[in-house]
Amino acid sequence: MAPEVVRQEVYGQAADIWGFGALAFELLELRSPYGDDITFPELEAALTVGLPPSLSDGELVEARCPGIQAVMDACFALDPAKRPTAQELLARIKGCYAPASALETELPGQVRDVQ
Repeated sequence: MAPEVVRQEVYGQAADIWGFGALAFELLELRSPYGDDITFPELEAALTVGLPPSLSDGELVEARCPGIQAVMDACFALDPAKRPTAQELLARIKGCYAPASALETELPGQVRDVQ
């Protein structure tokens, strides 16, 4: 949950980007972002100040998935205005993993937009 949501401030789509960062963390670590042993008051305190979860081994993550840590860190920007939009996030992820030629390739079962 994004810090602005925990603080009950006005929030928007940037809160969903924080959530995407948390999902990416869970996929990389195979555990919940703040651990299973954290109490609710500790979790609330961490989220209120905007403390993002920390990877157990950032170097290993970078070796396995080059660029993903920077993408995840951008999602956890404390200032919601500094988080990437969904379109920017997609572009960053594509830039990390797909060669330019693969971006134009149709995937099996993919439906192309017809204009």
